[in-house]
Amino acid sequence: MTIGRNVKGINLLNCLYHADNISIPVGFELIHKPIKFIDPKTDKEKRRSEVTKNELMRDMINACIQNQLIFSYVLFDSWFSSEENFEHIKIKHRLYRSIEE
Repeated sequence: MTIGRNVKGINLLNCLYHADNISIPVGFELIHKPIKFIDPKTDKEKRRSEVTKNELMRDMINACIQNQLIFSYVLFDSWFSSEENFEHIKIKHRLYRSIEE
């Protein structure tokens, strides 16, 4: 039970390629949070990363395209469902597919 308590965990962002009931890891990032700051709402010390998880996710998609990984769609948690991410995938993937054709 975690109600009322903080739970420490590993901040890991991964990218899996799934085909024919097999999932293969094709990218991962450990999230490092070196920047300490005081949250003005709680007056508690917190930490944040220099790069957002959304930026890291877009970098992973770029790496998959650069490595010529063929894919038809991208599936991710709703946490990543921003217009910027959708546009990035749409534009990058369209450019990649037009080069292939």
